[in-house]
Amino acid sequence: MRTTNPAKAKSMEVTDKVIFPDATEQNTALSESCSQMYITTPAPVTIVTAGTYYKMAGTTAAYQLVNFTHSNGRLTYTGAKTRKFDVVIPFSVSSSEKDITVTFEVYKNGGEGAVVPSRITRTLRAVGDIYVMPLASIVELAQGDYVELWGTASKSGTILTIETLSFLICS
Repeated sequence: MRTTNPAKAKSMEVTDKVIFPDATEQNTALSESCSQMYITTPAPVTIVTAGTYYKMAGTTAAYQLVNFTHSNGRLTYTGAKTRKFDVVIPFSVSSSEKDITVTFEVYKNGGEGAVVPSRITRTLRAVGDIYVMPLASIVELAQGDYVELWGTASKSGTILTIETLSFLICS
């Protein structure tokens, strides 16, 4: 039979709670500071001109919006205070071409261009294969600013499809 020193056990409980907080506390903290959208229906985008960035398509849905609104493929900041956010976007992509280089970036307010640094580049070797790509960045947003995922390819006429996407933005 094992015995435990009650004073040491109490100390361990406190230490464990500080180092390993209850999952409910983690989820509450996350939901109070993060917003997310995810893809529900993939859709192809034709890269008409190689090297030119195009907004990635597909039907998206929102989850747990905090100071953001959602429209298809876009998260718009509604908070009153300008602030910096962490953006994390794990996604997967397929292509109509083989042996092409694709590049994706987080775009702020569409025409303003990419959030620097937010670029990920990868060579896709086979048609129909699905490639997983992680993208992370920091973006400063004021009320009404929005973020989207944009991409390009090294060959004109390439069709890119975002197969899966989880777009998470946290303050």
